Amino acid sequence: LDALARVWVHGTVDGNEGRLGLRQRNIKGDIGFELGFKGVIEDSTLTVNVDPYKPVIGYQQWEANPDNFIEYHLPTGHIDANLHMKGGKSSLAVYTEGSEAGHSEHSHATQEDLVVKLGDIHIQDWISLNPFAPPVKGDVSADMRLNRSSGVLLGQGTLGVTNFYYNRRKVVDIGADFNVAANIAGQINAHAALSLDGRKVMDLSGALNDST
Repeated sequence: LDALARVWVHGTVDGNEGRLGLRQRNIKGDIGFELGFKGVIEDSTLTVNVDPYKPVIGYQQWEANPDNFIEYHLPTGHIDANLHMKGGKSSLAVYTEGSEAGHSEHSHATQEDLVVKLGDIHIQDWISLNPFAPPVKGDVSADMRLNRSSGVLLGQGTLGVTNFYYNRRKVVDIGADFNVAANIAGQINAHAALSLDGRKVMDLSGALNDST
């Protein structure tokens, strides 16, 4: 438990605004995690920001765009986002296509594409706070696009894990191309093409309808 020698979790609520922060130091005094979030509810809209915008994640200094936000309109489920983070060679981005830095002015009835991009996210950094995490490491990359049309959630993209090691032994590089459709009734249709070490090994198609 040396990684959890000192851990602070703190939060405040003031009217329609709340803040949550986390700071962790190991037994040597090194900062492993230091990040915070701010949330505001106004006009039926929840807005969340990474604040401060220079967090430490997995002992790595990261930086988010100062005008970052993820916005969720409670009555309609409409999402707007503009979050771009970098730490070393790793990157994370969540944004709506065409959104601008600031609150969107378009109709909540129309949902733009929600884009999620991960670049060289080191698994070992993000699980370092868990003393019971398995001995794995690897780099996750993804390029996903989500949308909603006529009550159906649509998603497509690619997901991959490279340099995947378990207990210091190289296992395999994993890649997947996928698309999925789901509605509020719980019906899901999905397809994925799986590759191992760059070689396509499997096509998966599935459907969930009621309990079948």
